[in-house]
Amino acid sequence: MPKDIYAYLSEIIFDGGQFDFAGHKTLALRGAEAQSFLHNQSSNNIVKMENNSFQINALLDISAKLIGFFYVLKVNPQELYVVSHSEFFEEIVERLEKYLIAEDVGLNVLDQALYGYMGTRCLKNLNDQKAFKGMFAGEEAFLSFTDHKRSIIDSEKLNFLKIVTGHPEWRETIHEKELFNNTSLIDLAYDKDKGCFLGQETVAKVESRRGAAFKPLLLINSLPMKAPQALDQLRLNGKKIGKALASSVLGGQTYILASLNREARIEGKMLEFDEPTVFKATAKYLPLYAFFDKAGGFYHFAVDNFQKGDEQISEEFLLKAIEADPSFEDAYESLGVLYGRQEKYEKAIELMDQLAKLNKKSVMAHTNLSLYYMKVGEIEKAEEEKSLATIMQFESLGEEA
Repeated sequence: MPKDIYAYLSEIIFDGGQFDFAGHKTLALRGAEAQSFLHNQSSNNIVKMENNSFQINALLDISAKLIGFFYVLKVNPQELYVVSHSEFFEEIVERLEKYLIAEDVGLNVLDQALYGYMGTRCLKNLNDQKAFKGMFAGEEAFLSFTDHKRSIIDSEKLNFLKIVTGHPEWRETIHEKELFNNTSLIDLAYDKDKGCFLGQETVAKVESRRGAAFKPLLLINSLPMKAPQALDQLRLNGKKIGKALASSVLGGQTYILASLNREARIEGKMLEFDEPTVFKATAKYLPLYAFFDKAGGFYHFAVDNFQKGDEQISEEFLLKAIEADPSFEDAYESLGVLYGRQEKYEKAIELMDQLAKLNKKSVMAHTNLSLYYMKVGEIEKAEEEKSLATIMQFESLGEEA
């Protein structure tokens, strides 16, 4: 993944803030059989959900066409909430009421706003015991019925995050009556082991054969171009092979979320599209951004800037890498070395001490500690760290042998 994506997104994935669910409605399901009822109707596994968590889910018709997708918020097995776009909210309620026969479940439409929060620092400082934890647009997030009045995150950057993770947006990247397998929901809202639900046989049959005829992926173009508009046809050698869904530009590159046929969906393949929209692009599987690699993305961006001579940016993103993942050893070592270069030896010693505690076999931690203690005139400590580094190096060589 391009290093500058992490820098571009750091405002929302690190500092973070609040996003709302304008245009959505909420349905409460309460009762002894609330969980089992909703689990049996929908595409994802609700039983496996932890209390106070959320997930994306969907309802299908018998031919696996999409009725609507939504977020399930689980308080416990007896109390759940369904939050969906208002345009198909009534269809979801009608469908659930239709199959509610004798189960102990009550359905109630709530006039209650929902708020979303994301970002390393925002979530760390959000004291909300009733918040629901899950993944939104590939990023860890909390959903809550409480407005915590956090700063509103940049909508353009959030839209970019949605594009590079394939997050579904109604009437933008997801449309009514689409085959479930042909949407990103097949990867985000489907558990193949959960058992039967309406449309499940068709979904399973398509997946067990050749997979979806069309499916979303990213097209990345590194040349200046006019991005195709949503629903524009994409043609290759005169043949229609798919359509554009959404696009965004970053650092001179255009990122296009597109739905393409299976023949074109090859990772790393260069595609040259014909009229009506002529451009070249490289195919990339979704998601391009992954939450678990956030600290790594910050780290590599920092190293790249260090090599360019920008130590201030390097320091900033190494600190972000450590805060995003306090166990990321490479970030401690690199930041310690950076402080050593800047003759901030006390800070460098502190970083190397933390590294030595994280990895008791780190030769570099003790090697650098020896150097920095020497720089501040603590000769005895420097000799001690040098001895530890030598012992660990011999132990490492012995283990390798």
